[in-house]
Amino acid sequence: MKLNNILTRRNWEHWPSWDLVYEWEDNLAENLNLKKKNLLRYSEYGKGSKYLNKILLPKKNTLIFELTQMDGYHPYNKKNFIPFIIDFYLPTSKFKDFEREYSRNPVVFISNYDAYKNLKQKFPNMQINLQHLPLSISDKYKLNPETKFQKEYDVVLFGRQNPVLEKYLYQYAEENKDLNYVYRKLENGKFNYYTSKGECLGNISKRDIYISLITKSKVTLYSTPGIDGGENYTNGYNQVTPRFLEALACGCNVICRYKENLDTEYYRLQEFSKNIDTYKDFCQAMDKALNTEADIKKYSEYLQQHYTSTVAKQMQEKLEKI
Repeated sequence: MKLNNILTRRNWEHWPSWDLVYEWEDNLAENLNLKKKNLLRYSEYGKGSKYLNKILLPKKNTLIFELTQMDGYHPYNKKNFIPFIIDFYLPTSKFKDFEREYSRNPVVFISNYDAYKNLKQKFPNMQINLQHLPLSISDKYKLNPETKFQKEYDVVLFGRQNPVLEKYLYQYAEENKDLNYVYRKLENGKFNYYTSKGECLGNISKRDIYISLITKSKVTLYSTPGIDGGENYTNGYNQVTPRFLEALACGCNVICRYKENLDTEYYRLQEFSKNIDTYKDFCQAMDKALNTEADIKKYSEYLQQHYTSTVAKQMQEKLEKI
């Protein structure tokens, strides 16, 4: 099977989280020679209008990223559409519904290796061609062993934080007054970033500024999403998110809290950080991370397996078998 298009939301979906998806789309389009087709909002042609769907959606083989699995109306359940599910959080009780919603797709890509294996094990007769494809980081952030970074801050807290690691950091900061960290604060509907020394860095929502800030941090804190309260929306799934890859690509030492599973094994998290389970663990890890330069050579070699161009090759190999 050969892909022809990627269906993109970039003309109207401007939430910062989608910038990462658009980077994947650009890399895949370049590596697989795909055209980027613009997706219209449901409101522009009527969510329930199957007739208009047939007119407006591409007729050739098309890839579409989905932030999470569709649950209910699924306009892309068609033989020429290839969904790539970024976050899969569906409980076992809804696996049959999942099968129905994706019944016509020739293949469904799912990023979470743990969820993929769980689906295969608990639903062995599923009538879906389900395939695992990992999340990645754009080739635009490629490292080489000689890459150098100018570090201005000890720690940058970017994005949503794990409450346990955040609590540990603030306790550590109380005991180490010279620690210079960056945190975000919601003000007037915007996330502004501040240093612990009182400097306002402003609103950091654009992707390039966000990445630039991470490159200035010696250390980042990282956790998988389904722990310490996250279980409520992930149904216990704990996949590794691209934030981990971003931290490495920006030359940061990482301090991680996670639940070991097939996905953390796939990304080899334990090679970069033990699972931080106590404040004592955190202090030991932070003391070392603040006083040790990141192993850029190791990061560079590791990330070769996780650039989007590598995933494009994996995708192509899987599609050729259909």
